[in-house]
Amino acid sequence: MLQDEAFGLWEEYWGSLYPPQSVSHKVTDHIMHNYYLVNLVDNNFPEPSILWRVCKEMLEEEDKLRNMKNLRKNEGRLLTWILTFLM
Repeated sequence: MLQDEAFGLWEEYWGSLYPPQSVSHKVTDHIMHNYYLVNLVDNNFPEPSILWRVCKEMLEEEDKLRNMKNLRKNEGRLLTWILTFLM
């Protein structure tokens, strides 16, 4: 798997720069075990780069999901308040 190979190199080279108990080593180790490696390729050469548009749309979708979660949380609070008020 490409990710395993890339993070293997990451660990071999970056990980060896810092002592095992150092903060820097812990950060690189955390990234290696908790992040995903993503490779975006834009093959639509005649068009201006769409890479930034894709990133923008992805972040907008993330914001929508976050807002939906916040709405659900607030709806739960409102329902609790209403039930408390009615009892």
